Order: sequence, then structure tokens, then C-alpha cells
Amino acid sequence: MSDSSYKKAWIKSIMNSKKKSKKTKVGIILPAQLSTNDDYIDLIDTLNSSNNKLKYYTVKMNRLDWILGLIPSFFSKAYFAGTLIPSKTLAFYLKKVDEAVLNAVLENDGNIDVTLIAHSIGGWVSRAWLSEHATPELKETVSKLITLGTPHQLPPEGNIDQTRGLLKYITERYPGAYEKNVKYYSVIGKGTEGRLELGNSFIDTIESLLGYISYSVLSGDGNTIGDGLISIDAAKLPGAELITVDNVKHSDFVPTPGKSLKLNFRWYGSPEEASKSWLTILK
Repeated sequence: MSDSSYKKAWIKSIMNSKKKSKKTKVGIILPAQLSTNDDYIDLIDTLNSSNNKLKYYTVKMNRLDWILGLIPSFFSKAYFAGTLIPSKTLAFYLKKVDEAVLNAVLENDGNIDVTLIAHSIGGWVSRAWLSEHATPELKETVSKLITLGTPHQLPPEGNIDQTRGLLKYITERYPGAYEKNVKYYSVIGKGTEGRLELGNSFIDTIESLLGYISYSVLSGDGNTIGDGLISIDAAKLPGAELITVDNVKHSDFVPTPGKSLKLNFRWYGSPEEASKSWLTILK
């Protein structure tokens, strides 16, 4: 969508909004790295069955978006220096968020109350979109930001920054629950204990080992608890309400070049776990 058509659509929505006094509650789902909107169909089913009366939209990403969007940054000086910035590296993603929110605006006569529901890196992407990229009009529609398994804390000094500067940029410029009119929530699972020892089964041993490695990189302590990729400490965001969820893994799918591989894991979008923990936020 061009800038001119974007502005025209926004003006149209504002005019329509005057005809409607009650706001429509909307949820915008931001996918994890390399994920697509199809990976969140089950999550939307869970959300729709919870009777929270929101209309849901997923940021429409596909594998090619990720490949074409990220490759230029991989070969840049900023990548090797660890000084990437969201407006350049994630321009493709930020634009897709614009389109999803604008679509919600247009379908609901311009009068909406938005909750951003962001999985994994979608959490700090949503923070960048909200505080730096969104137009004032779109920004004003957002009242809540919920992150699911998002690493918000910078890794300890000396550890590899897997975001190559992106998280540092966001943390330094828009620290914590930065937007005063937005309520922030950080939801993190407690499904995997990181450890360097044999578990009760082969699968348990592998999960604990992978958790140990990931937690060590992100927070400096592998012998801790998290969702298998993100530790509880790494998920803490100053000013946000921290919600921990028992027996929850980071995801129930693994992105592949084709259709994602589904896993038999309980994760943030599983009906029972979600209803017991974070779905009440949406009411």
C-alpha cells in the first residue's frame, strides 16, 4: 500500500468512526521469527473460544517475506558490528503490522481498541512498531501489549547478542513499559528446566540441554526455568506485569521451508494453559 493510499484510507476510517460511538475490541497477532500467519490458526481458535469478544487479525507474513527482508542485513556492516536498527532491518515486518492494524481499522469503521499479541521476537518488534514506527493515529488505537515468550532483557556482557543490536536499540530508546497509555504484559512459560544432566527420558534430556544452552546465552544462567528457549529472567520487562505459566513450551510448531512442523507441545496458545493464565487480560 502506497503512502498516499494509506492516508486516504485513514481519512476515510476517521470519517466513518464518527458514526460509531462504541469501540470494537481487536487483537493483532505478531508472529515469531520465520513464522507465518498460518502458524497461528490454532491460537486464534483458542482465542475465539474464550468468549473475550475480540476480533482477531494476524500480521500476514510468509517465508519469502522473511528471506527477502532479512538477507540484506546479514551482509551489512551493522550486522557484524551488532548495530542493526529496526527501521531498516525489520522494515518489511513493521510494514506488515501497519497493514494488519489498518485493515482492522477499515473493517471496523475506524473506531477500535487494539491489543497487540506478540509471540517471541514479535514482542520486541511490537515495542519498536508502537514507539517508533506507528503513525500517531494508529498508535492511539493500542491499549494493551501482550508478549508470549519474548526475550526483553539484554544478554549479559560478553554473551552473543543474537539480535545483533536490535534489542539493544529498543531497550535504550524505549525502555520497559515505555508507552504511558498502554498496559504491558509479559507472559512466560515454565515448561523446561535447563540442566546439564540426564533426564527421565531421551526427549527430556534433549529439551533440558537445549534449554540450558539457550538460557545461558540469553540470561547467563543455564540452570534456570523457562519455556525451553526463553528463561523467566530474560522475559522480564520493567513496568510490565509478568505472568508465568506452568508446563508451557515456547511453541507448538517449527518453521520449515514449507508447512511448519507441528509439535505435540502445550504452549501459550493451548486452550487449557491459556485460559488459566493470560486470556483474562483480554476481557
